[in-house]
Amino acid sequence: MSSFLLSYYSVGYITTAIMAVVISVYLSAQRNKSSQTWFLISYFIFQACLSIGYIVWFSFYTPSAAYATYIVYSAWVGFIFLLQFAYHFPRNIHPRESKIALAVSLIVSFFGYAMHVSQTQPMTVEFKLATHNYTLGSGGSVELLSIVFLISSIWTAVIFFRKTIAFSQGQIELGKGGDERNIHAESGFSKSVLGRYASLADTSPSGDNDAKASRDIFIVSMISVLISFFFVLHETGAIEYGLFAHIQIGFTIVFYLLLAVCYINRFHGPASFMFKLVGLSLAAVLIVMSATTMITGHHMDVSDDQDVREEVFYVKKLVTTQDFAGMPERVHYVVSLPLEQTDDGEAEIELEFAGNINFQLSSMIEGVINAFPISSLNGLADSEMPGALSKPVCLSSNNGTNYINYGFILNGRLYLAGYNYYNYRENMSRFSNAMACVILVAAMVIIAGFPVFINIGLVKPLTRLISGYRNATQAGSDLEHSINGPGGNGIFSGSFNNMLSAALASNRALPANPVKPVKSVQSDAPDKKLLDELRKVRDELRVAKSQQDNDYFHASLFVKPFSSNKSKSRAVKVDYIVKQKKQFQFNKWNKQLGGDICSADAVSINDKPYTVFINADAAGDPFQGASCALTLGVVFESLAGRISNSIYPELWLEEYFVELQRVFMKFDGKMKMSLVFGLVDDNLGVLYFINAEHPRTILYRNGKASFIEDKPVARRLGTAGPNNSLRVIVRQLEPGDVVVTGSHGRDNTLTHIGKGSPVINRDKSRFLKRVNESGGKLEKLLETIQEHGDLTTDISLLRIGYLENHTPEKPKPQNREIGDLINKSIKSRQDGKLADAYLAIKEANKIEKNDPAVLKELIQVNVLLKNYKNASNYADVYIELFPLDTNSMYVASFCGKNANDLQKAAVIGERLRLREPELVKNIVNLAHIYMMMNNNARADFMAKSALKLEPQNKTAQNIASSMENRLKKDAET
Repeated sequence: MSSFLLSYYSVGYITTAIMAVVISVYLSAQRNKSSQTWFLISYFIFQACLSIGYIVWFSFYTPSAAYATYIVYSAWVGFIFLLQFAYHFPRNIHPRESKIALAVSLIVSFFGYAMHVSQTQPMTVEFKLATHNYTLGSGGSVELLSIVFLISSIWTAVIFFRKTIAFSQGQIELGKGGDERNIHAESGFSKSVLGRYASLADTSPSGDNDAKASRDIFIVSMISVLISFFFVLHETGAIEYGLFAHIQIGFTIVFYLLLAVCYINRFHGPASFMFKLVGLSLAAVLIVMSATTMITGHHMDVSDDQDVREEVFYVKKLVTTQDFAGMPERVHYVVSLPLEQTDDGEAEIELEFAGNINFQLSSMIEGVINAFPISSLNGLADSEMPGALSKPVCLSSNNGTNYINYGFILNGRLYLAGYNYYNYRENMSRFSNAMACVILVAAMVIIAGFPVFINIGLVKPLTRLISGYRNATQAGSDLEHSINGPGGNGIFSGSFNNMLSAALASNRALPANPVKPVKSVQSDAPDKKLLDELRKVRDELRVAKSQQDNDYFHASLFVKPFSSNKSKSRAVKVDYIVKQKKQFQFNKWNKQLGGDICSADAVSINDKPYTVFINADAAGDPFQGASCALTLGVVFESLAGRISNSIYPELWLEEYFVELQRVFMKFDGKMKMSLVFGLVDDNLGVLYFINAEHPRTILYRNGKASFIEDKPVARRLGTAGPNNSLRVIVRQLEPGDVVVTGSHGRDNTLTHIGKGSPVINRDKSRFLKRVNESGGKLEKLLETIQEHGDLTTDISLLRIGYLENHTPEKPKPQNREIGDLINKSIKSRQDGKLADAYLAIKEANKIEKNDPAVLKELIQVNVLLKNYKNASNYADVYIELFPLDTNSMYVASFCGKNANDLQKAAVIGERLRLREPELVKNIVNLAHIYMMMNNNARADFMAKSALKLEPQNKTAQNIASSMENRLKKDAET
């Protein structure tokens, strides 16, 4: 067995080590290094050693790894160099104090470290499950060292605070012999120090870079104070190590980067710009990756612990029946001991089950008693502790193997089930190894690749651009400067060339001698030739404008037939308004052109009438938008008249939305449209729709407007990439309900606030107020929008009213006899008398076949009787009458599968997946159905989709594994 097993803690410290090494190497590469630079280099080298010590401590699964604590605490010498850096940067104004501080810090560090070594030597090595590492008892030395660390961090910040005040007040001058001395123009801090510092922070003294540098590093040093404060909290037991590690690693990387940046800002060398870009990129990646690793690792801990706890319930059943043949392979042993101690204070421990290990019980007695104090368990009944104990405890057998023990109480005894910790640690190591490799590769790419990319893509083009400007201004001649390559640099170069050409042309147009005699007013007669040329240009512009309006006019004529309302339902009324931003006049006609479109039609799905509607908004200029609208209108018209194979509204919408997406993808991203595309069941008033990056849909009910969906759930038409987020939203409309949808123009209005410049509205909820104010009336809604802001783009509004003139009927009271039969069925079912329950509910169904309560009870009783065929049929009837009940859809699919009606089960499951794409149990059920249908590819897709949402789902794991084997065999054949 390998003893080198990375944990997520060690991966986190790898990131801090990378940052410290990179900064120390960069500083070491600088020429003419001062004493300040050497202090800072030494600090970062020791910080790298500190991180390496932590990596060793958390990576080696062996008792000797506990002695890595000596590496960690010896590396704290680096804070002595940080303290000296504080005294010497930017100038040493307290030379005597700095020497005293050096001596004191060396003495305190030496004695503190010596005390730590002396106190930990006699300590025994223990394994700490919470942090997954071996530790030595500190005897209080680490608590003392943490306080020293906090004091050192605070003192470093105080030094920079004092320097900021001193430099800002002009209290520094050179003493004799070139030594720097501090002479106080005022007595100490007689005036408000905080007031001076606040004034300095607001308006830094001009020309005093020392004050600014001291101020910046003082602010950065507060991060170190924060880290040391949390370290004290951890060592005193106030917070757990997991929280401290997150804070320490993340804030340490930020502190390293900001400290180095504040220092190199003093030099303004050409390499400092590159270091800041690379350092910032590296720090961001390291922080994100370390946080991701530690959070994911912690969740793996919790998930694995939960799996074992669930398994312990099964172990308890096996112990109860003494049937150890089915004991899970992960359980290495089960021991028991009484809850009450004997007179001599010892507990008799017994071996109930042993797997493939051999150990002596006597070696475990002391550990078990220490882990579970028998006195604290006296009197606990089985009902008070039915399952696993709240915290697993790590015990060691006589051969040194660590076991995680989970306990339960049975018949007055405490039982412990032992799990090998090494197996868990191997799983953690595989994840941690992968993350460590990703971090190292990402760091190498940033460190080695970013300077090359930035140099080629930014530094060199800008250098050429500046050179071209200098040449042009010096020569004053025709000169163009070119930057090779697409993107912003090319645009920048083109703009620069145009500006330069215009400037040079203006320069050439100036007279050689600017001092000319001024002509009299009488001689300034208009130039006839110039007027003729102006008239000619004016006529040409008129012709061009007329031709453009002609093109716009014909384009609007093409779009208009496809923006039509052909709905026929009496129950569902559709109205819409479209107002394009581009308004123009051609001859006697006033027309508009843009990318907004609304349309409605009547369709029949499975011989049932539906109203189909669409509201879309195209991106681009008016002509491009009109092209998108025309394309959508043509395709929508053809789809509405086509006979579909889909017999359910969810699948109908999916089929035609995918068809629309396929058409728009032909344009390679040049035509994109957001839209709401939906259906309304004319008979039942059920609304089905898809929102593809369109503003949210409004439901106006009982005088109050509210959003239907939380956010758009599909990508807009013409957007590349898989549309895995496709979702059909389903809502039941009530008589009098109004549904309103609109394009982005409804929100992007220009609002005038006070006397300032007008601003674009960003509050998407403001549209709800406009709907409330308009009472759901379309024309009034548009007026209200324009009253509160100016339109900046096309706007379209579509309104759907359901049974607005309908007088609601009073609900019929339930037949009393049916109610009695339902209650009888429920009671019999709860008492386990399923036959009586079935007879009672069948009798109720004869009286009223379509009663919802009767149908639901019929489904439940048939499922319990495992009469899945009948349950599936009743579920079909119920869904037909009450299509919003998604739970019944799942039951129908599940029962259809068990009744071997696989095709129907798959269709219902796919409908439910479109409604609830994150319902894991339905996706797993679909995977099982497709596996039974031998549709291996679809089953594999469903299983993997379920695992993305719930990685620990055992059924999905088994199906995915089985499908992988099948697909391999299919590939081989």
